[in-house]
Amino acid sequence: MKSKRQIISSIILFLFLVLLIVGFVYGPQWMEGHSLEDIRGWVLGFGFLAFAIYILLVTIGVPFNLPTVPLIFLGGFIFGTTVGFFIALIGMILGSTFAFYITRLTGRPLLEALVSKHHINHFSKIFKKRGTTAVLISYTIPVFPTDTLSLFLGLTKMKYHKFLSLVILGHIPRVLMIILLGADLYSGFSIRTLFVALIGTVFVLIAIFRERIKRALFSELRVIKKEVGILESWFGITR
Repeated sequence: MKSKRQIISSIILFLFLVLLIVGFVYGPQWMEGHSLEDIRGWVLGFGFLAFAIYILLVTIGVPFNLPTVPLIFLGGFIFGTTVGFFIALIGMILGSTFAFYITRLTGRPLLEALVSKHHINHFSKIFKKRGTTAVLISYTIPVFPTDTLSLFLGLTKMKYHKFLSLVILGHIPRVLMIILLGADLYSGFSIRTLFVALIGTVFVLIAIFRERIKRALFSELRVIKKEVGILESWFGITR
């Protein structure tokens, strides 16, 4: 069963996707009477404070497993592709680092309070067998809730420099894709927007069907499922 935090996060992400679709459909009509430049200019008017607050918001979102997609998208819209990409990536790096060290310093009880045991058990099994390969795959495509990986890795013996390189390499494709969509909302939609949106749709579908995809990618999870099925049949457990 999902925790209240996970349910709230899912609702926020769903509403964001709905608003994004509405923006694609009705955005041109809305633009006739409003200026996105005014909104963007107002935020940028805060100068360095705008950058600092944005990075802080992204940083906080990671360890508490809150949806960072809307924030990254806004970063592309407000700060543009290049600046938005770098400050969003900085926020993800800082947030992931914070998550890594809070579980390393506090131990497993905090991890179990923030992450479902289902994901902990699955990733523990995969990490023992595949190591950093599993981490990189999981950061790049959302077969696991991405932000929970940093919390989990804090309990492993992984060195921070290796963790940092995996965080950077794994987050670059996802952050860039979302930033491009946000930047196109300001500069205007194009063929690139459609291409990136299609890739984003694939990522959303991966997140929705992540359990099946995890079992397809990682054979050890199919073994777990078989073992659970055998135990359930022995003890007459039904779902």
